[in-house]
Amino acid sequence: VLEETLPLLHPTPRIRWNIISSASEADFQAGTINVFDLKNIAPGSFAIGKTAPECGRASVEYIMTAIHLAKGKQVDAITTAPINKEAMNRAGFAYEGHTQILAEQTHAKSHAMLFVADRLWVVLATTHIALRDVPTKLTTDRVFETITLGHDFVKKMKQKTPRIGVAGLNPHAGEGGLFGDED
Repeated sequence: VLEETLPLLHPTPRIRWNIISSASEADFQAGTINVFDLKNIAPGSFAIGKTAPECGRASVEYIMTAIHLAKGKQVDAITTAPINKEAMNRAGFAYEGHTQILAEQTHAKSHAMLFVADRLWVVLATTHIALRDVPTKLTTDRVFETITLGHDFVKKMKQKTPRIGVAGLNPHAGEGGLFGDED
């Protein structure tokens, strides 16, 4: 699947695939991508672009393996790619996404999703819900918890006090009720 995806990237990078079955086999050279092969899904047993429970199961198994490796200090960090939540749920895993899997497996008391792009770091107060449900999920406590998580994480990572901006659900932040009271 990865090899079939490469030509879609422009320019097509030159990649050396290093298929591994343990973290100790990883080769951290430029141009090398280490692929931890769990051998949990047969190539050709699914159609690319079609939702399949076996792919959902495989994605959860990969996430669980990554968590196990991190908890065992065999890797320093985990980064994730998008997963198909429908496939995962059809496979019997009732998670909203990998953020919830990570939280459950690490017994996190609180958690949030973080996106990083250069100097802009964004922590989401809500994830994986219908837009119509957002106003009821944005409580003062949830917003404060998200700000606190973001502050503490950035301070830990950058070792300096972060500058935080909070985006309102309504771009006018309600204007005293003139444009709604969601905020």
